[in-house]
Amino acid sequence: MKKRLAAGEHHEVKIIAEIVAKYFDLSLKELTMETRKRHIVYPRHIYHYICHKKKGFTTYKSAFVTNKDHATVLNSCKQVENWLSYDKVVKKEIKDIEGIIKKGDVYFEVQKMIDEVPHGWLPRVKKELEKYIIA
Repeated sequence: MKKRLAAGEHHEVKIIAEIVAKYFDLSLKELTMETRKRHIVYPRHIYHYICHKKKGFTTYKSAFVTNKDHATVLNSCKQVENWLSYDKVVKKEIKDIEGIIKKGDVYFEVQKMIDEVPHGWLPRVKKELEKYIIA
């Protein structure tokens, strides 16, 4: 029996999956498909590693989008940690993806702050915030 995440709880892991898929020029469907092809397994390992080790999600939550189990997430993390010990390309890719995720986090924080601004002040505040937002 497959557990289900609470409403809205899968949103963050899905966004990370979409970022990783786009980074490796895959669709979300390709990232989550049942295959052992290297060009799909490698990004999926990176996705599981970022979710579990870098973002601190549980193995279950990390595996939800890819429809895998907790053991797959643990194996992915072990593989990526092994690659990180000697491969500079893997380090760079993870750093790049984390940078994209952080930019997204900042965007959502700013959007949340904008939503809390009283209606009459919005044009003035928005104009001030646009000075700091890099598109």
